[in-house]
Amino acid sequence: MANADHLYLERLGNGQYDLRWGNAKRASAITSTQGQGIARAQQIAPNAPLHIERQRTTKHGKPDQWRS
Repeated sequence: MANADHLYLERLGNGQYDLRWGNAKRASAITSTQGQGIARAQQIAPNAPLHIERQRTTKHGKPDQWRS
């Protein structure tokens, strides 16, 4: 279960990015790029932990996993 005081940036099926709090049912912001989502998260809550969904396979993880 997601933490209520953490922000999550997740890619949507249409290629946009959804920024939401851990307990939210609706997005706090929807952006066109991951970079814009990260910038928006820093504006909304600069001290909140941000978790970003992986988009590609790397030696550190695969898609649909979270990175901090």
